[in-house]
Amino acid sequence: MKNNYIIIGDSIIYGVGGYQQNGWVSMLKNELLNREGTKESTKYVHCIGFPGATSKDISEKIEAIVNTYYSIDMNNTFFISIGVNDTQIFKGKSKVSIDEYKNIYLK
Repeated sequence: MKNNYIIIGDSIIYGVGGYQQNGWVSMLKNELLNREGTKESTKYVHCIGFPGATSKDISEKIEAIVNTYYSIDMNNTFFISIGVNDTQIFKGKSKVSIDEYKNIYLK
């Protein structure tokens, strides 16, 4: 069965500011595909990153992302990286409070 890797998050998974090969998701994809040694891959890697996104932003998009990339015919593995942009401070307040982050995370 084919493997489907869906990595969702902010600019860190997208590769913004990455110093090597466009970020860790690109490095993962290259490693997985290079291991196969064939032109017909059994692994699919999707990088769904939104620079500047907070956990709240991602939570509003998660259902559409899952509906787009999930495949009933594959082993699906999801990686979700959220929270880094939540900690940015504007006018003395973080973009997303700790309590709001906890609720989003649990959801």
